Amino acid sequence: LYDHGAAVTASSALHPLRAPADVRVNPADLAPLGASDGSTMTLRSSRGSSDVVVRADASVPRGAVVINAKSAEVGAETHSNWLVDATQPVVEIRLESR
Repeated sequence: LYDHGAAVTASSALHPLRAPADVRVNPADLAPLGASDGSTMTLRSSRGSSDVVVRADASVPRGAVVINAKSAEVGAETHSNWLVDATQPVVEIRLESR
């Protein structure tokens, strides 16, 4: 509901309500990478990479990641669309241990 837009960011009342930037991952996918809930990892695609905080979430299917496109501040961008190249039929996104 509360994104990183100008209206929310400029409001001292709304600014603290923004969702924290994180990436949700199935816990079974984190263990082999030596990571756990709250670890910082690198999210990488053909368009770039950024360090992100990962959150263990058993509702996320194995082999997938969930990025909150409205609240994630990844790299210098304020939305996760920097990660996906819409001109490509398949986009590979990797989560790497640091």
